[in-house]
Order: sequence, then structure tokens, then C-alpha cells
Amino acid sequence: MSGGVPPAQPGPDHPDPSHPFASSTSSGPLLQPKPSYKSALGRPSSAPLIPISQLPDVPKIHINPKSPSSLHGMPLVNLSPHDVKLVSDFHAYSLIAKFSLLRPPVDLFEHHINSSWGLILPATVGLLDPKHILIHLHSAEDFAKAWSRESKIFYNRRYLLLRWTADFTKRKDSSLSAMWLRLPGLPLPCQNPAILEIIGNSFGRFLRLDERTKKMKHPMVPRLCVEMNLAVKLPEVVVIAIGSEVPFHQKIEYDLRIGYCTFCHL
Repeated sequence: MSGGVPPAQPGPDHPDPSHPFASSTSSGPLLQPKPSYKSALGRPSSAPLIPISQLPDVPKIHINPKSPSSLHGMPLVNLSPHDVKLVSDFHAYSLIAKFSLLRPPVDLFEHHINSSWGLILPATVGLLDPKHILIHLHSAEDFAKAWSRESKIFYNRRYLLLRWTADFTKRKDSSLSAMWLRLPGLPLPCQNPAILEIIGNSFGRFLRLDERTKKMKHPMVPRLCVEMNLAVKLPEVVVIAIGSEVPFHQKIEYDLRIGYCTFCHL
């Protein structure tokens, strides 16, 4: 029996000479594979984008086309206000995310929306211009849930969530905003979801209640989200009348007051 030392097996301290990185020694770092473009962007590899085949088509409306004509030698298309309104109605559930600086890749933002916003149906997400991303929701429930989101930060980038309106331009923000507010001391009978919805609709458009208010876990201060027009003064109270009883003034407290300039529309 020989007393020789058996040959070293390939391992962390004895790299296999046939390995492509075997030429590196302890005097220098081992070469690492170059990261892919996808991994450099931080794109989640386990959650692919929603296939375009699974998204609904834009519905084609019925219009009465007019005879082709021209204006100063250029082709002219004549559209009636009624036709444009029908088309605009499709975007009643459309929101716009506005990034002032460093807009993220659209597909990353799309993944964020469809994986963490709790939507019933996948949203259709597309780029409007370098700063604005269009988010189209496919149900009233999904729209209310998305529009009333409190967190508006993605990858440490703050964005503004706007509602699409027919007069939208990239230089003019919509004056509509989803406002979370509280009604401190509201009588218990008035905290039924149906009555809270009526209260919200009296000075805006009711969107939804927070979860604690739904369960009456915080009856001292019921909380709801209402779409309101920032171009007009926000009400401080809402007057509630119950039959022939003397009406009472219910105080409104806003979680956050958002500034809006009626001159520059921003």
C-alpha cells in the first residue's frame, strides 16, 4: 500500500482545470457572468407581463362617416361632438400616472400595478408621452380601488395619479383628485355604508370606504375617499338633515390638502 497523497479533487480550493474560469487564482477575483439587461433593470423574472392577447380590444363605436373633403389642399376629417363623446366615455375608467423625473420602464410599472394593486381584471398600461403613463381599468370597482390608492411611490420615485379628462394635455393637469377624508363624531346611524356614500356624493363623487370603516372598527372617525374638484374651495362641513329635526353641521377633516393652481393648471 503506497503512502502517497491522493490527488486533490476539484472543489472551492482546487478548481477544475477544465473550468473556463480556472485560470483565476487567489491573487485575483473570480470572473462573474455578465448580468443580463433584464436583471440590470430589476425586472421580476417570476412574473411575466400580461400577454397582449389577454387584454380586451378597444370597442369600435358606430359613427356616421361624412364624405371625404379637404382643407387648404390637405385631407380633412369631420367628427361630430357626439361621436367624440362616445369615444371619450370609454376612458371613464382611465387614470394617468405622471412622473416628473426618471420615469420607470412601462413594463415594470405595469407589473407593479397588476401584481400589487389588488385588481380584479388586469389593467391596460401604456406610455402616453415621456412623463405620463396611461392606466385603463376595466371595471368600476377596479377604478375606485386604483383611483383611491394612498401610496404613490414606485422604486423610490414619487408620481402623481390623475384622472383622464377630455381636456387633458401634457401641460395641463386635471383638477380632479381622490381625497381621503374623515367625519369625526358622525352619529352611528349615519355610518351605514349607504348613508356614507350619499354624504360623499353631496360634495363630490364617492369612491370607497376604508377597511376599518367598513367593519365599524373606528366609529369615532369614519373615513372615506371622494373624488373632488380642487379648482373650487373644498367644503369644511356638510349639513345633514334628518326629517323635521334641526339640521346639524358635520365637520370634514382631510387627510391631505393638495394644492392646485387654477392659473397654470398644475
